[in-house]
Amino acid sequence: MPLPQAVSALVTDRLSAVDAALPGFVTTLWVTGSAASGDWRPGRSDVDFVAATSRVPELADLEVLAALHAAGGETHYDGLYVAEADLAAPPAAEEPAAHVVNGEFGTGRCGYCTPPAWLELRQDGIPVRGPAPATMVAAPEPAALRAWLLGNLRGYWSGEAAHVERVAAGRPAGAAIGGEPVVWMTLGAPRLHATLTTGEILSKTATGAYVAEHFPAYAELAGRCVAWRAGEDVPFTFADGLAAAALVRTVVSAAERPGSTSAQLSAAKAAVLSTVRTTFHRTQAVSNASRAAAGSAVPAAASRSLSGTLTAIVTPSTSR
Repeated sequence: MPLPQAVSALVTDRLSAVDAALPGFVTTLWVTGSAASGDWRPGRSDVDFVAATSRVPELADLEVLAALHAAGGETHYDGLYVAEADLAAPPAAEEPAAHVVNGEFGTGRCGYCTPPAWLELRQDGIPVRGPAPATMVAAPEPAALRAWLLGNLRGYWSGEAAHVERVAAGRPAGAAIGGEPVVWMTLGAPRLHATLTTGEILSKTATGAYVAEHFPAYAELAGRCVAWRAGEDVPFTFADGLAAAALVRTVVSAAERPGSTSAQLSAAKAAVLSTVRTTFHRTQAVSNASRAAAGSAVPAAASRSLSGTLTAIVTPSTSR
Protein backbone atom coordinates (compact mmCIF):
# COMPACT_ATOMS: atom_id res chain seq x y z
CA MET A 1 0.00 0.00 0.00
CA PRO A 2 1.56 3.35 -1.01
CA LEU A 3 1.90 5.97 1.69
CA PRO A 4 -0.09 9.21 1.40
CA GLN A 5 2.06 11.90 -0.19
CA ALA A 6 2.10 14.07 2.93
CA VAL A 7 3.22 11.12 5.04
CA SER A 8 5.95 10.13 2.61
CA ALA A 9 7.28 13.69 2.50
CA LEU A 10 7.34 14.01 6.30
CA VAL A 11 9.07 10.65 6.80
CA THR A 12 11.67 11.40 4.12
CA ASP A 13 12.42 14.79 5.67
CA ARG A 14 12.78 13.43 9.23
CA LEU A 15 14.82 10.40 8.19
CA SER A 16 17.17 12.59 6.15
CA ALA A 17 17.72 14.82 9.19
CA VAL A 18 18.66 11.82 11.35
CA ASP A 19 20.96 10.45 8.61
CA ALA A 20 22.74 13.78 8.37
CA ALA A 21 23.24 14.06 12.13
CA LEU A 22 23.92 10.38 12.86
CA PRO A 23 25.24 8.67 9.70
CA GLY A 24 24.60 4.93 9.66
CA PHE A 25 22.50 5.04 12.83
CA VAL A 26 19.09 4.18 11.33
CA THR A 27 19.43 0.99 9.31
CA THR A 28 15.74 0.25 8.79
CA LEU A 29 12.61 2.33 9.10
CA TRP A 30 8.97 1.31 8.92
CA VAL A 31 5.83 3.41 8.94
CA THR A 32 3.12 1.89 11.09
CA GLY A 33 -0.20 2.96 12.59
CA SER A 34 -2.96 4.60 10.56
CA ALA A 35 -0.70 5.59 7.66
CA ALA A 36 0.23 1.93 7.16
CA SER A 37 -3.29 0.55 7.53
CA GLY A 38 -4.83 2.97 5.01
CA ASP A 39 -6.65 4.90 7.72
CA TRP A 40 -4.54 8.08 7.88
CA ARG A 41 -6.55 11.31 8.06
CA PRO A 42 -4.93 14.73 7.47
CA GLY A 43 -5.35 16.97 10.49
CA ARG A 44 -6.55 14.04 12.63
CA SER A 45 -3.77 11.44 12.48
CA ASP A 46 -0.15 11.32 13.58
CA VAL A 47 2.58 9.65 11.52
CA ASP A 48 3.98 6.66 13.40
CA PHE A 49 7.32 4.99 12.77
CA VAL A 50 9.67 2.33 14.11
CA ALA A 51 13.37 2.82 13.38
CA ALA A 52 15.84 -0.03 13.78
CA THR A 53 19.28 1.23 14.74
CA SER A 54 22.81 -0.10 14.27
CA ARG A 55 23.50 0.15 18.00
CA VAL A 56 21.73 0.65 21.28
CA PRO A 57 21.26 4.44 21.43
CA GLU A 58 23.99 6.01 23.53
CA LEU A 59 23.77 9.27 25.47
CA ALA A 60 25.21 11.27 22.58
CA ASP A 61 22.69 9.67 20.19
CA LEU A 62 19.82 10.48 22.53
CA GLU A 63 20.86 14.12 22.78
CA VAL A 64 20.94 14.45 19.01
CA LEU A 65 17.56 12.74 18.59
CA ALA A 66 16.01 14.94 21.29
CA ALA A 67 17.23 18.07 19.51
CA LEU A 68 15.97 16.88 16.12
CA HIS A 69 12.51 16.00 17.39
CA ALA A 70 12.23 19.23 19.37
CA ALA A 71 11.65 21.00 16.05
CA GLY A 72 8.15 19.53 16.08
CA GLY A 73 5.71 20.24 13.29
CA GLU A 74 2.02 20.50 12.51
CA THR A 75 1.72 16.71 12.26
CA HIS A 76 3.24 14.67 15.08
CA TYR A 77 6.00 12.31 13.93
CA ASP A 78 5.84 9.72 16.70
CA GLY A 79 7.64 6.44 17.10
CA LEU A 80 10.41 4.31 18.45
CA TYR A 81 14.16 3.86 18.05
CA VAL A 82 15.22 0.29 18.83
CA ALA A 83 18.47 -1.58 18.22
CA GLU A 84 18.21 -4.20 15.47
CA ALA A 85 19.24 -6.96 17.86
CA ASP A 86 16.30 -6.18 20.16
CA LEU A 87 13.70 -6.73 17.45
CA ALA A 88 14.06 -10.50 17.88
CA ALA A 89 12.91 -10.26 21.51
CA PRO A 90 9.34 -8.91 21.58
CA PRO A 91 8.43 -6.90 24.68
CA ALA A 92 6.25 -8.60 27.26
CA ALA A 93 5.05 -5.32 28.72
CA GLU A 94 5.44 -1.59 28.23
CA GLU A 95 9.23 -1.27 28.17
CA PRO A 96 11.58 1.74 28.19
CA ALA A 97 13.01 2.89 24.87
CA ALA A 98 14.00 6.01 22.96
CA HIS A 99 10.68 7.27 21.63
CA VAL A 100 8.57 10.21 20.53
CA VAL A 101 4.96 10.51 21.73
CA ASN A 102 2.78 13.50 20.81
CA GLY A 103 5.90 15.17 19.46
CA GLU A 104 7.78 14.84 22.78
CA PHE A 105 11.04 12.87 22.90
CA GLY A 106 11.64 10.55 25.86
CA THR A 107 13.50 7.46 27.01
CA GLY A 108 11.12 5.88 29.53
CA ARG A 109 8.36 3.34 29.09
CA CYS A 110 6.16 3.92 26.08
CA GLY A 111 3.24 2.47 24.18
CA TYR A 112 5.37 1.90 21.08
CA CYS A 113 7.34 -0.82 22.89
CA THR A 114 4.53 -3.24 23.76
CA PRO A 115 3.21 -6.60 22.52
CA PRO A 116 0.38 -5.04 20.42
CA ALA A 117 2.81 -2.55 18.90
CA TRP A 118 4.99 -5.47 17.75
CA LEU A 119 1.90 -7.21 16.37
CA GLU A 120 0.80 -4.10 14.48
CA LEU A 121 4.30 -3.57 13.09
CA ARG A 122 4.45 -7.13 11.75
CA GLN A 123 0.90 -6.93 10.39
CA ASP A 124 0.85 -3.49 8.74
CA GLY A 125 4.33 -1.96 8.80
CA ILE A 126 5.44 -0.41 5.51
CA PRO A 127 9.20 -0.35 4.88
CA VAL A 128 10.69 3.00 3.94
CA ARG A 129 14.18 1.61 4.33
CA GLY A 130 14.97 -2.08 4.70
CA PRO A 131 12.92 -5.29 4.42
CA ALA A 132 9.35 -6.09 5.44
CA PRO A 133 9.03 -6.06 9.24
CA ALA A 134 8.01 -9.71 9.55
CA THR A 135 11.51 -10.71 8.41
CA MET A 136 13.12 -8.94 11.38
CA VAL A 137 10.46 -8.47 14.05
CA ALA A 138 9.51 -11.41 16.26
CA ALA A 139 5.83 -12.09 16.93
CA PRO A 140 4.66 -11.31 20.47
CA GLU A 141 3.91 -14.22 22.76
CA PRO A 142 0.11 -14.80 22.78
CA ALA A 143 -0.03 -14.96 26.58
CA ALA A 144 1.95 -11.73 26.92
CA LEU A 145 -0.24 -10.04 24.31
CA ARG A 146 -3.44 -11.06 26.07
CA ALA A 147 -2.12 -10.06 29.50
CA TRP A 148 -1.09 -6.63 28.21
CA LEU A 149 -4.42 -6.02 26.50
CA LEU A 150 -6.45 -6.97 29.57
CA GLY A 151 -4.18 -4.96 31.86
CA ASN A 152 -4.44 -1.89 29.63
CA LEU A 153 -8.22 -2.16 29.52
CA ARG A 154 -8.47 -2.49 33.30
CA GLY A 155 -5.94 0.22 34.02
CA TYR A 156 -5.55 2.91 31.38
CA TRP A 157 -8.95 2.73 29.69
CA SER A 158 -10.93 2.37 32.92
CA GLY A 159 -9.01 5.41 34.16
CA GLU A 160 -9.91 7.38 31.03
CA ALA A 161 -13.58 6.53 31.53
CA ALA A 162 -13.44 7.59 35.18
CA HIS A 163 -11.78 10.88 34.23
CA VAL A 164 -14.47 11.77 31.71
CA GLU A 165 -17.18 10.83 34.22
CA ARG A 166 -15.64 13.18 36.80
CA VAL A 167 -15.30 16.05 34.32
CA ALA A 168 -18.87 15.56 33.09
CA ALA A 169 -20.38 15.45 36.57
CA GLY A 170 -22.74 18.38 36.95
CA ARG A 171 -22.27 19.59 33.39
CA PRO A 172 -25.32 20.00 31.14
CA ALA A 173 -25.67 16.89 28.98
CA GLY A 174 -26.13 19.02 25.88
CA ALA A 175 -23.06 21.20 26.47
CA ALA A 176 -20.45 20.98 23.72
CA ILE A 177 -17.29 18.90 24.19
CA GLY A 178 -14.31 18.50 21.87
CA GLY A 179 -14.33 15.50 19.57
CA GLU A 180 -10.88 14.17 20.51
CA PRO A 181 -11.72 12.53 23.89
CA VAL A 182 -14.97 11.05 22.62
CA VAL A 183 -13.37 9.57 19.52
CA TRP A 184 -10.33 8.39 21.49
CA MET A 185 -12.46 6.31 23.86
CA THR A 186 -15.10 5.16 21.39
CA LEU A 187 -12.56 3.79 18.92
CA GLY A 188 -9.76 3.06 21.40
CA ALA A 189 -10.81 0.49 23.98
CA PRO A 190 -12.83 -1.57 21.45
CA ARG A 191 -9.66 -1.93 19.32
CA LEU A 192 -8.12 -3.88 22.18
CA HIS A 193 -11.22 -6.05 22.49
CA ALA A 194 -11.01 -6.71 18.75
CA THR A 195 -7.40 -7.85 19.09
CA LEU A 196 -8.40 -10.18 21.91
CA THR A 197 -11.08 -11.76 19.73
CA THR A 198 -9.43 -11.71 16.31
CA GLY A 199 -5.71 -11.74 16.99
CA GLU A 200 -5.33 -8.72 14.68
CA ILE A 201 -4.99 -4.95 15.03
CA LEU A 202 -7.91 -3.14 13.43
CA SER A 203 -7.74 0.37 12.02
CA LYS A 204 -9.81 2.96 13.85
CA THR A 205 -12.28 3.09 10.97
CA ALA A 206 -12.71 -0.69 10.99
CA THR A 207 -13.09 -0.48 14.77
CA GLY A 208 -16.15 1.70 14.23
CA ALA A 209 -17.74 -1.16 12.34
CA TYR A 210 -16.57 -3.61 15.01
CA VAL A 211 -18.30 -1.53 17.69
CA ALA A 212 -21.52 -1.53 15.69
CA GLU A 213 -21.32 -5.32 15.25
CA HIS A 214 -20.38 -6.29 18.81
CA PHE A 215 -21.68 -3.35 20.87
CA PRO A 216 -24.68 -2.23 18.79
CA ALA A 217 -26.04 0.14 21.42
CA TYR A 218 -23.10 2.41 20.53
CA ALA A 219 -23.29 2.03 16.74
CA GLU A 220 -24.55 5.57 16.13
CA LEU A 221 -21.83 7.09 18.30
CA ALA A 222 -19.17 5.00 16.56
CA GLY A 223 -20.45 6.12 13.16
CA ARG A 224 -20.14 9.78 14.13
CA CYS A 225 -16.64 9.19 15.47
CA VAL A 226 -15.58 7.61 12.17
CA ALA A 227 -17.04 10.58 10.30
CA TRP A 228 -15.17 13.01 12.59
CA ARG A 229 -11.88 11.25 11.82
CA ALA A 230 -12.68 11.46 8.10
CA GLY A 231 -12.81 15.25 8.36
CA GLU A 232 -16.49 15.96 8.86
CA ASP A 233 -17.44 18.71 11.31
CA VAL A 234 -19.30 16.52 13.79
CA PRO A 235 -20.49 18.12 17.07
CA PHE A 236 -20.18 16.21 20.34
CA THR A 237 -21.69 16.85 23.77
CA PHE A 238 -20.99 15.79 27.34
CA ALA A 239 -23.71 13.18 26.85
CA ASP A 240 -21.53 11.68 24.11
CA GLY A 241 -18.56 11.75 26.46
CA LEU A 242 -20.51 9.82 29.08
CA ALA A 243 -21.71 7.37 26.42
CA ALA A 244 -18.11 6.80 25.35
CA ALA A 245 -17.13 6.19 28.97
CA ALA A 246 -20.00 3.72 29.31
CA LEU A 247 -18.80 1.94 26.18
CA VAL A 248 -15.32 1.62 27.67
CA ARG A 249 -16.75 0.07 30.82
CA THR A 250 -18.89 -2.28 28.73
CA VAL A 251 -15.84 -3.34 26.72
CA VAL A 252 -13.77 -3.97 29.85
CA SER A 253 -16.56 -6.05 31.36
CA ALA A 254 -16.97 -8.06 28.15
CA ALA A 255 -13.24 -8.74 27.92
CA GLU A 256 -13.10 -10.02 31.49
CA ARG A 257 -16.01 -12.44 31.20
CA PRO A 258 -14.81 -16.06 31.06
CA GLY A 259 -14.99 -17.34 27.49
CA SER A 260 -15.94 -13.91 26.14
CA THR A 261 -12.81 -13.71 23.99
CA SER A 262 -10.86 -16.35 22.12
CA ALA A 263 -8.11 -16.64 19.54
CA GLN A 264 -10.66 -16.58 16.73
CA LEU A 265 -14.22 -15.50 16.18
CA SER A 266 -16.86 -17.93 15.02
CA ALA A 267 -16.87 -18.47 11.27
CA ALA A 268 -19.95 -16.29 10.85
CA LYS A 269 -18.60 -13.33 12.79
CA ALA A 270 -15.19 -13.67 11.21
CA ALA A 271 -16.84 -13.45 7.79
CA VAL A 272 -18.73 -10.30 8.79
CA LEU A 273 -15.56 -8.70 10.16
CA SER A 274 -13.65 -9.60 7.01
CA THR A 275 -16.34 -8.02 4.85
CA VAL A 276 -16.37 -4.86 6.98
CA ARG A 277 -12.59 -4.54 6.90
CA THR A 278 -12.37 -5.10 3.14
CA THR A 279 -15.14 -2.63 2.38
CA PHE A 280 -13.65 0.06 4.55
CA HIS A 281 -10.16 -0.40 3.21
CA ARG A 282 -11.51 -0.04 -0.33
CA THR A 283 -13.38 3.10 0.70
CA GLN A 284 -10.22 4.45 2.33
CA ALA A 285 -8.16 3.70 -0.76
CA VAL A 286 -10.58 5.72 -2.89
CA SER A 287 -10.63 8.62 -0.42
CA ASN A 288 -6.83 8.52 -0.09
CA ALA A 289 -6.49 8.74 -3.85
CA SER A 290 -8.96 11.62 -3.94
CA ARG A 291 -7.04 13.48 -1.24
CA ALA A 292 -3.76 12.90 -3.02
CA ALA A 293 -5.20 14.34 -6.22
CA ALA A 294 -6.87 17.27 -4.51
CA GLY A 295 -4.19 17.87 -1.91
CA SER A 296 -6.77 18.45 0.80
CA ALA A 297 -8.79 16.75 3.51
CA VAL A 298 -11.73 14.49 2.74
CA PRO A 299 -14.69 16.50 1.40
CA ALA A 300 -17.77 16.51 3.61
CA ALA A 301 -19.72 14.54 1.00
CA ALA A 302 -17.10 11.80 0.99
CA SER A 303 -17.06 11.57 4.78
CA ARG A 304 -20.85 11.37 4.86
CA SER A 305 -20.62 8.54 2.36
CA LEU A 306 -18.14 6.77 4.63
CA SER A 307 -20.43 7.16 7.63
CA GLY A 308 -23.37 5.94 5.56
CA THR A 309 -21.39 2.90 4.42
CA LEU A 310 -20.74 2.02 8.05
CA THR A 311 -24.45 2.14 8.87
CA ALA A 312 -25.36 0.11 5.79
CA ILE A 313 -22.86 -2.63 6.58
CA VAL A 314 -23.77 -3.13 10.21
CA THR A 315 -27.55 -2.67 10.18
CA PRO A 316 -28.39 -6.26 9.15
CA SER A 317 -26.20 -7.80 11.86
CA THR A 318 -27.29 -5.46 14.67
CA SER A 319 -30.89 -6.62 14.23
CA ARG A 320 -29.98 -10.17 15.22
